[in-house]
Amino acid sequence: IKFKKKLRLINLNINNLNHSEMIAKMIIKLSKIFEKKKPNLILLYGDTNSTLAGALTANKHRIPIAHVEGGLRNFDLSIPEDVNRIITDRISNLIFYSTNVAKRNLLSEGYGKFPCKLIKTDDLLSDAVYNNLKFAREKSNILERLKLNHTKLKFILLTIHRDKSLNIKNLPNIFKAINKIAKKNIIIFPAHPNSSKKLKKQKIQLSDNIFIIPPVNYTDMLKLLDECKYVITDSGGLQREAYILKKKSLLILDYTPWEELVKARCAITSSLETKDILKKNKKLYLIRQNFKGKLYGSGNGAKKITSEIVKFMKDNNL
Repeated sequence: IKFKKKLRLINLNINNLNHSEMIAKMIIKLSKIFEKKKPNLILLYGDTNSTLAGALTANKHRIPIAHVEGGLRNFDLSIPEDVNRIITDRISNLIFYSTNVAKRNLLSEGYGKFPCKLIKTDDLLSDAVYNNLKFAREKSNILERLKLNHTKLKFILLTIHRDKSLNIKNLPNIFKAINKIAKKNIIIFPAHPNSSKKLKKQKIQLSDNIFIIPPVNYTDMLKLLDECKYVITDSGGLQREAYILKKKSLLILDYTPWEELVKARCAITSSLETKDILKKNKKLYLIRQNFKGKLYGSGNGAKKITSEIVKFMKDNNL
């Protein structure tokens, strides 16, 4: 694709606010940008507050919306991301989904009769992993920086960041289990700033075998994932990246929208209770996973999405 104008990154500089204030300020700023730039189409990804803000603003300006990673549902409206997904899907013109479960969800909600187009593509995470893995293996020095390059001990990669995980009830339960797992394992924990803040505020003590480090870039995260024993996470993205790199995952989630991971025995879900986390962690060691096939594609998602957007714009004279 050849762009008529040079691409430009616009940073809204909105952070450290509650969800409502963040979305409201995003809408105000995006509205001014849309009025000035007059975009032909808004391309949105995932389920963040910025995704929802972009969708609502585009809808009010009558700008077509394309949503990548549509159809995912946790079936829990207390999860902000679930609300963001549902609303964004409902007002989108093009919905790109990557799994049969996502399509099932959309059709069960009536999207087969809505004025939108449902399009299956590879998951963009597969594009990211396959396009960056070789570079990460060759160039990342994260293991050297953590002094793990000279040890034969495999480590567990941990991420915990969701609001539900960080509340005053659940966070102590989660880390009571993680501390016990750490008695026999090294755990590397690239911590989201909010996670670090909540751990400190709740005065949760961590095992000496848990190495909490600042957030790392994508190259370093791929290297850590490539070298780890397995993953403990509440992240939707990391569980799929783990599958692509043939790593099992213990999911600190009552339910995952990526049901296919559980069916393939590549991941196990756990409640946020200490005993259940420890029980499922033990079970994870015993399951015989099935990494055959490519549940999330071969890294061609961007090509299909781009092609469909170009076709949509031509068909609608945009």
